[in-house]
Amino acid sequence: MSKVYLIKIANKEYILKINHIDFIKEFYKQKYLSGRCKFIRIPKVYNIAVKNNKAIALMEFIPHQKNKLRLNEILDVIYEFHKETENVQSNIFITYDFNAFYKELVMIRTYLPPILKSQTKKQLKEFFAEIFDSKYSIIHGDFHEDQIIKNKNYYLIDFISSFYGPKILDYAYIFKYDKKIKKQVLICSAGEKKIPNKEMVSKFLKSLVIILISDIFWCVNRRKYEHKSFATQILKANRAINRNMAAIIDTISN
Repeated sequence: MSKVYLIKIANKEYILKINHIDFIKEFYKQKYLSGRCKFIRIPKVYNIAVKNNKAIALMEFIPHQKNKLRLNEILDVIYEFHKETENVQSNIFITYDFNAFYKELVMIRTYLPPILKSQTKKQLKEFFAEIFDSKYSIIHGDFHEDQIIKNKNYYLIDFISSFYGPKILDYAYIFKYDKKIKKQVLICSAGEKKIPNKEMVSKFLKSLVIILISDIFWCVNRRKYEHKSFATQILKANRAINRNMAAIIDTISN
């Protein structure tokens, strides 16, 4: 949905990014965060314009080489980004609490597996309470290695999916299709250094289910902008939801 160009103006390089007008908030989110985050840097946004139903932004270009990041580096970037954005007061970012999550779920309920379709709002609220009652910060919402630029500092890019919500969801996004949860991820997502127990495992599995439901919502919503069914992605997410729900039941019962 986005187009990105490297351009030169007066012999200086910039990023020119073009979105559908519906996603103009991405640029305002990045502009806000670039003035707030100091440890994890956010590229500056110099100008935002609208033309022919498109949102256009001129951004800072960060010179870098493509380097493979270690898992601990990625986890550290998430931790520091969350630390700097815990107390954000801005209506640019929606608050992703249970009500926001449930609104998405209702809109795509027909795409969900039976184990979730049959649950009432009250049952779902109780089931996911430990996620939505946990600590909040700005959530990037699309965390993967390509969103992190490393030169002398770490830079974070692409905020089209960002919101204010439970911190654990950013960790879940990275590992949403992993079949084995890594110990250090459980420790980091819990926000404290302690030996992982079955409660931590269950909580993380629930956060994976939330992210996968959000992914299905995103796929269905993207149909308005792209001529695709996203059937393969929806099926993949459903399989992962079933796998994680079974793992939650198994973890709790043992």
